[in-house]
Amino acid sequence: MSFQQLLSVIPIVEQVTSYSSSQKIECNTGIHVLLVVRLGHITIASPDQEPLVCTAGFAG
Repeated sequence: MSFQQLLSVIPIVEQVTSYSSSQKIECNTGIHVLLVVRLGHITIASPDQEPLVCTAGFAG
């Protein structure tokens, strides 16, 4: 794989956000989110699925 081919598969980070309390995030279909939860929890809501609660760990 050449460097130019590799560039086409590397995701572009559009937003980095930090919170100090538990949050609820609304995600649309087709959107990818990388989460790091150090303390507390985060609720991920999607229009076509049940809400998902994430506690300490990683989710993608």
